[in-house]
Amino acid sequence: MEHKLKIYITPTAWLKLKYYVLEAKSEISGLGISKKDGDSIVIKDILLFHQECSSAHTDLDKKDIAKFLTEAHEKGMDTKDLNVWWHSHADMGVFWSFTDNENIDGFIHSEYMISIVANKELQTLARVDIYDPLRVIIDQVPLDILWTNNNLQAKIKKEVLEKVKEDPIITPDPPILPRLWPRKDDDGFLDHLGGGYLIS
Repeated sequence: MEHKLKIYITPTAWLKLKYYVLEAKSEISGLGISKKDGDSIVIKDILLFHQECSSAHTDLDKKDIAKFLTEAHEKGMDTKDLNVWWHSHADMGVFWSFTDNENIDGFIHSEYMISIVANKELQTLARVDIYDPLRVIIDQVPLDILWTNNNLQAKIKKEVLEKVKEDPIITPDPPILPRLWPRKDDDGFLDHLGGGYLIS
């Protein structure tokens, strides 16, 4: 079944994901923050927590996650937006392993969960799991970098208006070309093939 859902990731979030995957010697995992935007979901941030990793699994420190959630709640963050789970397969391909599916099934507290698997070749695979009101899996959802930033554009627009003084564009009138009249030859006939003289 075709779907219109797309996942976007901000440039900074993408770079964080990229560098986390590349810098880790084995597998690595973390969480992220996303927001709905119409038929799309935008990943705003990628987060790393204390964890134990091997070439086959990652084990996130639940106390570190709980600390983050407590601090985020105190700052006014909607903790329901912590609905991205990302991990790497290091040098292997990108696919959903049995362990991956078990981990994804455990996120039933969320309305939905985005899962991303990446590797050191920067190949990615993304899916969205919906838990409420029905359990739905949407696999192979496109993951694109979101290059637009409305807040930054508005800030830049204001700055340009404040700092840049532009002269009004004046369109010049078209030039008036002199008229070319045919000249008469020595016998008084008009010479259309010869030269002409100009009159203004």
